[in-house]
Amino acid sequence: MSAPFVEATNLTVGYDSDAGRVRAVDGVSLTIYRGETLGLVGESGCGKSSLGRALLQLLPIESGSVHFDGTPLQTLSRRQLKALRPRMQPVFQDPIAALDPRMGVGDMLGEALAVRGDASPSRIAALLELIGLPPDAASRRPHAFSAGQRQRLCIARALAVEPEFLVLDEPVSALDASVQAQIVNLLVDLQRTRKLTYLFISHDLGVVAHLATRVAVMYAGRIVELGPTEAVLSRPMHPYTRALIASLPARSPVNRGQRVPLPGEPPSPLRRPPGCAFHPRCPLAIPSCRTDVPALESVGFDHSAACPVVSSK
Repeated sequence: MSAPFVEATNLTVGYDSDAGRVRAVDGVSLTIYRGETLGLVGESGCGKSSLGRALLQLLPIESGSVHFDGTPLQTLSRRQLKALRPRMQPVFQDPIAALDPRMGVGDMLGEALAVRGDASPSRIAALLELIGLPPDAASRRPHAFSAGQRQRLCIARALAVEPEFLVLDEPVSALDASVQAQIVNLLVDLQRTRKLTYLFISHDLGVVAHLATRVAVMYAGRIVELGPTEAVLSRPMHPYTRALIASLPARSPVNRGQRVPLPGEPPSPLRRPPGCAFHPRCPLAIPSCRTDVPALESVGFDHSAACPVVSSK
């Protein structure tokens, strides 16, 4: 495997809320390799979006480090970080919130293209063609487009600065199934032609199965399983991953058995239980799970899980 392209080491991210201090990301170490898609999955509130934003330095980190192509981002000045930002871009879930309703599409894309020095009408038209929209889309405003087309515009704006790494934060979750498939196929084509690297954040394991090279499963701010997509989804080792797959509809291509609802509720990020945070919901919990935080340990080739029960087998 190639050298790490994006690397987080013991990353911790927190923020203040009305109810107290929230630790959204709790000591995560993660590596993303150039040209791959790493899928990041987990229930709502587990810290996926906070981790993605921290990798882009859009959220401050409390401790740990983030390296991008060998550069430690937390040591850069504001000016140095600004110069690096075109190489790493976000695409968020809600395109309505991400697009300025007062700007025409041509002006919006031209503003982004100007970063690379060419905001000509022909360049704008080429960018629109790349994401499957006609040249006359440049004269319209975001509200004139469908939800899927607006997400294409968000992707186009990110691509305008010629990035190498995209954090795709639930980019298809608000779309119906047929439009989801179109956007996912677009992302696959763009990755191949532009040699992009993706962090694809989603709660939809079916989409992740189609797109991701590897999968990281997140629970209560920590990575509990990590490995090749086929291995994680067909041979899940952590009890949470198994429960997550079993909770999908029985007709899902990922869930090959009966639908089994995931028991209980995720813990509050304000009051996480000691030890393994999943132990109150886990059918395999042993006494040490209530006191010790398990580390990721190998359970197969390039496959690891943070569970003392499965790693000891």
